[in-house]
Amino acid sequence: MNKIKQMMFMVVLLATVFTACGQKDFVTTESGLKYIKVVEGTGEKPVNGQFVLINIAYFDPNGHKMYSSLDNGMQQPVNYVDSVFTNDGSIGEGFKMCGKGDSIVLKVNAKTLFEKSLRRSLPDSIDADGEITVNLGVTEILTAEDYKKYRMDQMAKAQVKAREESKKQLAADIDT
Repeated sequence: MNKIKQMMFMVVLLATVFTACGQKDFVTTESGLKYIKVVEGTGEKPVNGQFVLINIAYFDPNGHKMYSSLDNGMQQPVNYVDSVFTNDGSIGEGFKMCGKGDSIVLKVNAKTLFEKSLRRSLPDSIDADGEITVNLGVTEILTAEDYKKYRMDQMAKAQVKAREESKKQLAADIDT
């Protein structure tokens, strides 16, 4: 089931990138954040204390992928606390606009992204005034209890996978 969700997100992500590349009508917030809502979800919004599972990808000003949660093989969990996601031009502002099933493309000032969202130094290879493209998709909103069950399930699956890989490696070692 998780693979199906990842495949669906990948299709949405690619559609998002291609759609965003062809559109010039990004909406700009008062704080300077530019965004396009690509997929309208269910309308369900997270509330304080819930966990939001997201797929997120960052692209530098030249379009090169900097990071993608899909590369890690699982969605990225975010503990939703409304007061943390301020309207300051960072990805938190874009995140606050999203509900379950929504996908958006953000254009964030590089300096703002690294200072306010990632809380890291801006790499020398990226111009402070450049724009980072962020593709963000909300796949699920879970209560704390449901998130705990989700994590336990993910850990159990990882253990089964590790066990299978160990058996394959042992069989290969014995054959040599």
